[in-house]
Amino acid sequence: MEQAKIGRFLKAVRTEKKFTQRQVAQSLEISEKTVSKWETGGGLPEVGLMLPLCKLLGISVNELLSGERLDETQYEKRAEQNISAADAKSRGAEDLLIREYMEKCVLRHFTANAEDVGLLQKCYCPTMPVKAIEAMIGDWNSLDYRGKYFEMFAIVRAGNVVGTLSLYEHSKSVVSIGIELFLGCCGQGHGTAAMERALEICGEKGYQIVYQQVRTDNLASIKLHRKVGFETDDYVYKNQRGHDVVLFFKSL
Repeated sequence: MEQAKIGRFLKAVRTEKKFTQRQVAQSLEISEKTVSKWETGGGLPEVGLMLPLCKLLGISVNELLSGERLDETQYEKRAEQNISAADAKSRGAEDLLIREYMEKCVLRHFTANAEDVGLLQKCYCPTMPVKAIEAMIGDWNSLDYRGKYFEMFAIVRAGNVVGTLSLYEHSKSVVSIGIELFLGCCGQGHGTAAMERALEICGEKGYQIVYQQVRTDNLASIKLHRKVGFETDDYVYKNQRGHDVVLFFKSL
């Protein structure tokens, strides 16, 4: 792990947050000299201070150990690199990173490579030819469906794609989230993690309301929406396909 790079990153984030070294030190109940030592590359934060420091600065453990900001597409690769690079001196930090990595739901775009195409053909659209799947992935990555924002993600947990998640814009302030977990991947917390990450993305994109139609016979989805704070009047409507649905809403 590059201590000098990590130090420069910590200083940059602290400055961005408009914290002084003294304020960071007081918050963590350590000396200013220790904070200065970190920022000049003289050492890494002790494992017991990493989580409080990350919370204070608004960064992840993975970002701390990488010495840079990471988006969703970079997170998984860098986490694996940092875990592999850990030595005996950083074993405690490795444990923190593994815990964060396992808990964090990574959303990434599909690519038209053999691995993703094969996965989708097996788990998502088994009757669709390879060329059609490749074209579909291209359409997904255009981020547009009939003139409105649309984005499709792979849900990745512990390095494995466990389902799909889509975001669809109804208006400039209203969006829907669609989650589909692959066979054998339900009941393991993947849906909750994916929904919570999707809600963060929707908020970051400036949407104000998430609107969902959920079939009354989809008890798992109803439970998920209640769990992450959606509201409903429990009134049963008929959707365009004639299915009984309830409407869920959540303000961001």
